[in-house]
Amino acid sequence: MKLNTISKGIFTCILAGTLALGISACSKPEEPKQETKEYVTKPGQAHREYVVNEDINKKYSDISLDLTPELKTGQTLHVFASTWDKSDYRNDYLNVRMIKLYENGKLIKEEKGKDNNCLEAILIDVKHEEPGVHSYFAEFTYENGSVRRSETKQAEFTGKILDLPPTVGPLSGGIWVNDNKNELVIDARDDGDNRGIVSAKVYENGKLWKNFDYPKGQLIFKKTPPTWCFEVIPLDTNKKGRYTYWAEFTDQGGNTVETEAIVIQYK
Repeated sequence: MKLNTISKGIFTCILAGTLALGISACSKPEEPKQETKEYVTKPGQAHREYVVNEDINKKYSDISLDLTPELKTGQTLHVFASTWDKSDYRNDYLNVRMIKLYENGKLIKEEKGKDNNCLEAILIDVKHEEPGVHSYFAEFTYENGSVRRSETKQAEFTGKILDLPPTVGPLSGGIWVNDNKNELVIDARDDGDNRGIVSAKVYENGKLWKNFDYPKGQLIFKKTPPTWCFEVIPLDTNKKGRYTYWAEFTDQGGNTVETEAIVIQYK
């Protein structure tokens, strides 16, 4: 059984890693830190290079600081600091043990990995009822004690309640098909004051097919209700013909948005 998907919002993420090696000259011969070995590939043969036991100081994970809503908000700002490692197609966060968040140079949150485990991300909701501009950055502490700092970002608070509707498709348009697993995926997020997605509905050929309610705040970061909705729905491989699907998300402020429609052809 094959699925043909027609959609405006399908995208493919291609992860690629590169490694750079530096060689320094010394006045006296020294033992190399790492052993090197000659290798031979066939003409035109693609290959990937790895470095074993590389110093953590030379190879860090990517770090990021995200503010939502971006640039301007009402009274509430969502501050999210995260780290991940895209090299070698891994996801091990490269031994980040602690993350700190700062507002206007002052520490507002600090979190350590539990039971000496790596720490992926931390988040905090910042509130200001008075108008003003505030700056934020994050510090990431690694197992070896080294510290990296994110870029500094600014956000303007208007001091007025800002009730934004959900944003569909932080990942890819709000609805798409995972062809390899015959799954339908939907996603949306909600920002601003009075934030939180309370329901998600999926329609099949114009009729309600799946309904998800989030009164207890399941899903991403276990918020109540969740700020980021993400659902994976198995598709019935016994179906035949063309079917149309779209999703609808509602937040606790009563705002409702729909995704674009996609057509799936079951064979």
